[in-house]
Amino acid sequence: MRGALELFTTLGYHGSTTPQLAQRAGIAEGTIYRHFPGKQQLLNEVYRVAVTTFTRLLRETPRTPDCQERLDLIARSWRDLAVREPAVVRLVFVARVRSLLDQKSRDAWTELRNEVESIIASGKGAGQVRPGPAELWADIWLQLVALMLERIASKEWQPDQSSTQQVIDSAWMTMKQ
Repeated sequence: MRGALELFTTLGYHGSTTPQLAQRAGIAEGTIYRHFPGKQQLLNEVYRVAVTTFTRLLRETPRTPDCQERLDLIARSWRDLAVREPAVVRLVFVARVRSLLDQKSRDAWTELRNEVESIIASGKGAGQVRPGPAELWADIWLQLVALMLERIASKEWQPDQSSTQQVIDSAWMTMKQ
């Protein structure tokens, strides 16, 4: 799965062949088919593990009553993941694989998105988020944070440079009351 993650995020899904995947993993090509019916199922499993990593980090973030503080902590934990595991960021936020995802993978993404939306809805309830649908603010926040994650994963930005915090701040400023 590690080899598949790396190839899917460097060569793309269509550019990665099962012989290449097997070679990267140091296994025979047939071994892939013992565990997965095909390349698309392998992609979906790798994607779900990646999305679940972001969801786990979100859930492990301290539950503060301040919406901005909680979202900042989440963005920073994801930023740290982008430094450690850039391929995970590329698969979840950059790679164009949505059309290849099965229902379980789409559900994993929806669960992550709903968690962000729930935090923002709580902020709205506390008067910290301006009027507007929480689902819209969640999408905007995710898109801005994804920009930061992609730049860090591609090593265009360093995690401690000012642009990183500016994006996190901007993601909040779009919805702050």
